[in-house]
Amino acid sequence: MIQSSCSEQSIFWTDAATDIRCRIRADAHHENVIIDLKTTTDARPGGFTKQARQNDYDLQAAHYINGIEAMSGIRKPFWFIAVEVNAPHGVWIHEAGATFIDDGNRRIEQAMKSLSSSRLADQWPGYVEPWSELCYSPPGK
Repeated sequence: MIQSSCSEQSIFWTDAATDIRCRIRADAHHENVIIDLKTTTDARPGGFTKQARQNDYDLQAAHYINGIEAMSGIRKPFWFIAVEVNAPHGVWIHEAGATFIDDGNRRIEQAMKSLSSSRLADQWPGYVEPWSELCYSPPGK
């Protein structure tokens, strides 16, 4: 399936709601599905779900689905192929479910609105005083 896919193809489109130019570069874009390969320490659902939450994979999956749909007019499912970094290199395929994609789309919408507002006002969010002294107590003290 991966061999018959378009690999690392850049796709550009303009978000209709904000007029922001967007881009994706999927690992593999098959006629039936969008595929992204991920390395992980645990490819099983529990371990990979934790990694997906921590690394905002919901945003990625939703954005890729939106990009492919903008280009082709077809809404396709999104699969993560999780490959474990340690031998025996277990593999698990995870399809991004509807609530996962809905959460990603909600967060994308918020981010696009924030980016659009920042561009219009030419004011960019940041830290007020980004300096501190780093200290820690050694163990046992």
